[in-house]
Amino acid sequence: MALVRPDIMCGVCPTKANGFNYGAYTCNACKMFFRRSHTNPAEIHECVTDGNCVQLRDCRYCRFQQCLNIGMVIPKQLKPEVTEIIQNLLYLDAHRNNTFSVYVSLDNLSLEDAIFSDSMKLTEKTPSYVPDYYDWSSMDHLAAIEFMKKFEFFKFLSKAEKRSFIKTSYIHIIVLCLAMRSVGMKSQEFVYPNGVDVFPKEIQVMFQKCPSVLADVRCPLVARIHELKVTREEFVLLTAIITCNPGNEAYTVFNQEIISKYQQAYTSALVQYCLHTYQQFGPTRVNDLLSLCFLLGKAFEGFGSVWTAYMVAQNDGKVKKLHTDFLKYFLD
Repeated sequence: MALVRPDIMCGVCPTKANGFNYGAYTCNACKMFFRRSHTNPAEIHECVTDGNCVQLRDCRYCRFQQCLNIGMVIPKQLKPEVTEIIQNLLYLDAHRNNTFSVYVSLDNLSLEDAIFSDSMKLTEKTPSYVPDYYDWSSMDHLAAIEFMKKFEFFKFLSKAEKRSFIKTSYIHIIVLCLAMRSVGMKSQEFVYPNGVDVFPKEIQVMFQKCPSVLADVRCPLVARIHELKVTREEFVLLTAIITCNPGNEAYTVFNQEIISKYQQAYTSALVQYCLHTYQQFGPTRVNDLLSLCFLLGKAFEGFGSVWTAYMVAQNDGKVKKLHTDFLKYFLD
């Protein structure tokens, strides 16, 4: 539903429209009436005035006819192949989220370990276990990498291609998942469960005299996702589009084409989903969603810059391998 000017009236009844619904500007009551009538047409009986009612809300037949007259239509169902793509991605994302939420890694794994290990040693958290920043952040890394490794073409890549495939996008996937999770927790900024900050205490202390530096990393992407009210379906499709980035010199021409076809399929599914859900506003919605990639890139740069400044200022040996590997990638 799109917001409309306050002077636009419902095309069915004499009240103000609250959105463009099913192909016409209507109030919410008439939108719901049209939906119910289309679902259960048996409730619509012949008009006793032969279709000449003045008060349309008093006659279901005349009210429904007016809905049709102003061009209201129920959108066709999504194509089965689009629904299947979305359902598969939702399943993969649910597995990723379960890994992040339920388990903890007690080992100091490197990025190479995460990429090439067939099965990482994870421990299920006990009710008494209280994860800190490094626990949540490590699981964010591991869950995102496992998510990427489940794409069908991954097993056909060479070792060098696998490494490059993960390194190209995994931090962006982490940041997007972090933003979506934060929105789900009703937060206005990046945050881990139970209010754990997305920066360790050492970095918070380092930037305590200039908190805007951290706020500029924490807030913009989350605020925009809040504003757009991004759905879970849109989120998983956007995640897949970002994951399947064919622009990598490490790929053979054949594998580059395969990954490109996957990205095209996910992009097409996003377009069809938006056209189905938002009708004439679908193209604008697609552009709004893809524009999140700019804020995603800014957040990636922000995290990298903050961590680089911290590592230059002091090296206390506490930072885990996954974080130092991220910094090496960022600086490259």
